Amino acid sequence: YSDIYAGFAQEAVANARNGQANILVLPMAYSTNAETITDTERATNLQDAEERRFQIEEACKRAAPENVTCAATLAPIFTRSDAENPDMLKLFTDDLAAIFILGGDQTIAMQVITDTPIEETLAKLYESGVIVAGTSAGGGMQAAAMLAGYNPNFAAGNSLQFGASDVWHTTQK
Repeated sequence: YSDIYAGFAQEAVANARNGQANILVLPMAYSTNAETITDTERATNLQDAEERRFQIEEACKRAAPENVTCAATLAPIFTRSDAENPDMLKLFTDDLAAIFILGGDQTIAMQVITDTPIEETLAKLYESGVIVAGTSAGGGMQAAAMLAGYNPNFAAGNSLQFGASDVWHTTQK
């Protein structure tokens, strides 16, 4: 991810506010279930996401000139209850330069945030000029029409048949 983080960091630094490139890292695509995960899965996901957060912050520091400081914060959002928790909204501050969505399972990630205050806040921040980027599922979630896997009775062997793909769109969830 080093080349991706480097390019992202350059843009985050260019979008710094008052000499501070604040970056929020979202790991909801790491989850295996949008409704509930075990304590062990949460701990593993936090550990893995923290490593990515650290890498993003270090890439930002390397890209930043002397007059810009960098800070990346991990938002521990893995389930819908996390996304509906008002305390999580406090991490989505007006001084963010960028938001980075980690890869994993984009369908679960969308199930976590769809129709929550987090989704609404992400949209508002993007519209206000905050950069939103991601790898793999984190990038796929940003598409107007998102591939979410196969519909029932379809798999790789018949994936080219009409109706095989489960496609999410803003009017269809």
